[in-house]
Amino acid sequence: MSIEFREPAPKREAIVALLSTGGVGPGDRIDKVDKDIVMSTCRKDGTLLHPDMPARSSPLQILRMAFAGRQNPHVPHRYNNFP
Repeated sequence: MSIEFREPAPKREAIVALLSTGGVGPGDRIDKVDKDIVMSTCRKDGTLLHPDMPARSSPLQILRMAFAGRQNPHVPHRYNNFP
């Protein structure tokens, strides 16, 4: 029996993976890979796009979580000047 899972937000997951500065790679079967999403994660020469440092919570988000509970969504931020 084969169970097929479909990621509800694949573009968002690709962005989060890139911003984490961790390992990034397609996890789909070769016949299920979304080439447009995979190719949007790197330059034409194959160099993976990534920020200089991993995304992190903004100071405002940390304050909101500390004083207002966890009602607000987690919004990481990072600035980068891609070459």
